[in-house]
Amino acid sequence: MVVESGPVHEWSPADCAHRSNSHIVRLTHGVPFTKRISWNRIRSAPGCPAPGRAALPGTYTATVTYGAVHSQTDVFFLR
Repeated sequence: MVVESGPVHEWSPADCAHRSNSHIVRLTHGVPFTKRISWNRIRSAPGCPAPGRAALPGTYTATVTYGAVHSQTDVFFLR
């Protein structure tokens, strides 16, 4: 999953993920899969450099991608 503000990468749980924390799920065609992911509003970057700044109020999008497969893009607002 990637959270963006316009074209700017704001956060992804993959930015700071470690292989030991990976979660493998076997998907079945036609059966929805739901996973709750929380974000503390701290921006991140690939490789997890020093702690990021807090995300500002505004409009954001969230999209899940796996290879060539993309979810619908959800729009949400931070106050």
